[in-house]
Amino acid sequence: MLAALLFGLPAVNRALPAERSLPAGQELAIGYGVTITPPVGARVDVTRTLPNRGVLALVLHGLDFRAEAKTTSDGVDGLAGRLRTRVQNQRGVQVTGDAREVHTDAGVRGLRGTFSSTGRDGIYAAYVANGIGVQITVSGTALAEQVGAVEQSLAGLRFG
Repeated sequence: MLAALLFGLPAVNRALPAERSLPAGQELAIGYGVTITPPVGARVDVTRTLPNRGVLALVLHGLDFRAEAKTTSDGVDGLAGRLRTRVQNQRGVQVTGDAREVHTDAGVRGLRGTFSSTGRDGIYAAYVANGIGVQITVSGTALAEQVGAVEQSLAGLRFG
């Protein structure tokens, strides 16, 4: 029995796909009542998605798309500042310019900025509504081709 657990479960785990395809237009829960409609072609990275912690990880044509929701007493400026610092403190990453104000389709205010590293470009964004903050990073080599779809997805962010 112990041998089956020690050798069988890891083998089953390796056989399961790390990514799950999504139907176009499917809304996904990030956590804390926040939902997002991922861009067409996005897949859920089940190895990095933690629904009980408010973390959603997607893969989109070579892009890493990570959204994290949590309670916060900060406004969007503070949340975006902390995210910018976290991004900027990654080895080899350079934040490019100041964040600009954006809004979801429902009117929730956010701040969005850009960053780059060798061979990769990225977007970071933060939104706050009703005591819930969402921090999003999207990066990869295909950002220029997917930026419109990413921005549309971020605009569709919904807070409970």
